Amino acid sequence: MAVNWTEKTISGLNRDASLIILIYYMIISGVIILSNALVFVAFIKNKTLRTLTNYYVINLAICDMTVGLYHIYCTYMQYWMSYADHKISYDCIACCVAVFLSAGTSLYTLLIITVERYMKILHPLNYNLFWNKKTAIISLTIIWISMSIASSSLIISNRWHSGIHCMVFDVATRPVFYGVCLPLIFMAITVILALYSRIFWIARQQKKAIESTMIQESHHTRKEHKTAIMMFLLVGWLIIAWMPFTVISTYRIIQEDITQDFKSFQTGGVFLLENICHGFIYTNSFINVFIYDWKCPEWRKSFRAIFRSLLCWKNNSIVPQQGNIVPTKTSKY
Repeated sequence: MAVNWTEKTISGLNRDASLIILIYYMIISGVIILSNALVFVAFIKNKTLRTLTNYYVINLAICDMTVGLYHIYCTYMQYWMSYADHKISYDCIACCVAVFLSAGTSLYTLLIITVERYMKILHPLNYNLFWNKKTAIISLTIIWISMSIASSSLIISNRWHSGIHCMVFDVATRPVFYGVCLPLIFMAITVILALYSRIFWIARQQKKAIESTMIQESHHTRKEHKTAIMMFLLVGWLIIAWMPFTVISTYRIIQEDITQDFKSFQTGGVFLLENICHGFIYTNSFINVFIYDWKCPEWRKSFRAIFRSLLCWKNNSIVPQQGNIVPTKTSKY
């Protein structure tokens, strides 16, 4: 069936704008999948990476890989399917549940990482007693179960109708939006920022004390501080990526609820800015890999070793033909 280029897509944009965004998102999905696959391979091949903190990093990679996989179809539906073709709810609801589950699990994994860093730097004795691999598995299991229950609320109760803007904040009922989505987001971000403020304050005091006594900072202490900085960068980028979209979408939805006008705010500058910020969100799913490479020597060495292995494999797979074999000189001795 021929595409009608005069139709608007579910996103509310025309076909020309939607095509550009669709291509952008498809490229982003490919980068997300490949970059997080690199994290998995590095973790499996390099045993030195199998630290307690990196188990949480792998969980982040699972969340991001999920984003890359479901985003291919969800983007097609949102930015290419027309209002006229959107007559069933399961695809839109499935995409919203996947977004809720992966984004929520990623955010609360970062929260657990923050708590783990806080305990290791500020309370090392209690950390060694209570924080181990079993604790990590239990905490991650609780996160996945909790986010599965929270995201399933969209299946039980939603505001889906043909042509709805297929995003979690729009599809969720108002009690779910105001009572579940917003509290989960802002509570996690508030706790993360509060704990990291405390971590860096204590780290600064420790560094001043070391400098004043002329005692050389231990390798272990430097490593823990570097890990804390790396994790803070992950959290910082997540906030940078998510907050503009969250604030703008919340503003739009509150205005719709106050005015009961559900069409005026689906066009114009605010709506365009919301779509731009929505595109920025997904950079969070692959930028983590660049942060690992930048701030962690172990990850950097592992990534480079993988690339060297791929190059060697490619070179070894090119077998010279019989006629092109160059005879080698043999020694006369």
